Amino acid sequence: MSVADDRGARLFLWLVPAATVVVGCGLSLLPRHVVIELLTIVLVWLSLSLPIGVLAGHCILNETNS
Repeated sequence: MSVADDRGARLFLWLVPAATVVVGCGLSLLPRHVVIELLTIVLVWLSLSLPIGVLAGHCILNETNS
């Protein structure tokens, strides 16, 4: 692993917890119903996009193998 890769990995490991704390503090400033609506939108998006992505990936991989 090069020095740049090592530095990037350390920066990533520091930024993920810091970003989590910042997002949590920002969400705590919003009214409760807004946070619930935001979380609902994110969870609905995830529950729809993940299966669609898996299906699209499966179809694309099947076309390249044929």
